[in-house]
Amino acid sequence: MKKRTYITLFLWAAALLSGCTGDEEIVGGQSSLLTVAVTAADFSSDEGMATRTTDIGYSTTFAAGDRIGIFAIADDGIILDNNIPYTYSGTQWNPVDTDNTIHHYNYAGVTYYAYYPYSASMDDASGEQAIIDKFTPKQDQSDKADYTASDLMTGTGEVADADTDSPKLTLTLKHKMSVIVVDIKSNSYVTTGGYEYFEPIACNSIDIGGTDILQNNLAFVSSVGVYRYIVPPGSTPYSVSVSYNAGEINKEYSYSTTVKQTSAGKYHLIKLHREEAATQRDLKVGDFYYQDGSILPGDSTFYNLASNPCIGIVFKVGAGSQDRVSDYEGKISAIHGYALALNQSSQKWGDASQKWTNTSWFEYQGYQYTKALRLGIVGGYSFPACSYCINYTPVPTGVSSGWYFPSLQQVADFVVSNPSILDVSLGKVAGSTLISNTNYISSSTDSNISNCLGRKRGNTGVYAYNRNSAYLVRATLTF
Repeated sequence: MKKRTYITLFLWAAALLSGCTGDEEIVGGQSSLLTVAVTAADFSSDEGMATRTTDIGYSTTFAAGDRIGIFAIADDGIILDNNIPYTYSGTQWNPVDTDNTIHHYNYAGVTYYAYYPYSASMDDASGEQAIIDKFTPKQDQSDKADYTASDLMTGTGEVADADTDSPKLTLTLKHKMSVIVVDIKSNSYVTTGGYEYFEPIACNSIDIGGTDILQNNLAFVSSVGVYRYIVPPGSTPYSVSVSYNAGEINKEYSYSTTVKQTSAGKYHLIKLHREEAATQRDLKVGDFYYQDGSILPGDSTFYNLASNPCIGIVFKVGAGSQDRVSDYEGKISAIHGYALALNQSSQKWGDASQKWTNTSWFEYQGYQYTKALRLGIVGGYSFPACSYCINYTPVPTGVSSGWYFPSLQQVADFVVSNPSILDVSLGKVAGSTLISNTNYISSSTDSNISNCLGRKRGNTGVYAYNRNSAYLVRATLTF
């Protein structure tokens, strides 16, 4: 809702005129609209160290759909523009309601300020401190949306090109909360391209100030082994206790400390890493992929962890043909490889559905095809093989695409190209199923709408199978 407070604008403007020169113009509520730009600072370390993504697992960026609230307030406290919501398109900030916008007040003595995330409850906040006083972080920050909704930022703005027809308001926002970061890592590896990955650990508890944010599922897991929790800044000390298991012998480790004081815009890092430097090693087909996204080299002695089990095997390293990060709806920021589920099922492809996918044979388009098939399922179509893949468990909790129905080339890479290597790793994981010498179907389609495409172990050909007959299917994911 647009709300401006006036003393009766023309009377107030007249009063201001008495203190202005003849060259000054007062436009008030009918002034021109502003173009809005927003920049945001990162959290900085409470120990003065530079912020690194590898330390905190999350940088301050805005995503399409994010909203801020903007105020314009006169020096005497009159709110000219009151909590006007603007949303980010991915490239620019636009008013949520084109009839409710921030304006340019063409005289001295007006302060612009903004905050993130937007809330209607901030109406009539008379300044940055008033916004901070009204704000409380969410208790449950496990979902990224709830984490970012707890990450209050505020800041003031400056108007450029004020004497033109296109004045621009640039706002600089800073974090007003503090964040406690617990970073736990076992043995680490780094690939030729610089990708760092870690052997699995099983975190048992993370107690902050008497609340176990792990067992109560309150923490935001921003990357493998990195747990974040936003708290209000202040002099209240936070006791932090951590317990986890790691390694083939499943040894339990524990650590306790106290964050004596939290400061706005600061992260407080509790870093529990093995001292050894990262080992140079590229990912390989046959490596073990764990639920939280950690990876154990396939030539290591295999071990499992009850709360962080192995859920898949790496079947391809690097990005597949025509696969793009932009296709994954923001779920991943890079493509390092692909993992195959430990088990399979005999399922029908389903309804005639050429309109949902296409006839590509050699591309890694499984995630895209699965998205299309999901739309068909919502529309009442039956795709049992796809449904099996997207509902496969255990559900990955690390940074990945999640499970999906693989495309023809993806099926070829685990059924035809590397089945023997994959079988060696699958054979080490209790309860897993080896690659069978029979027919596997994919989410690609044939030109004949009665058939689907598939591959057979030990054969180089592409086969057409009846959509309403059951064949083997395995879920895959991209990480």
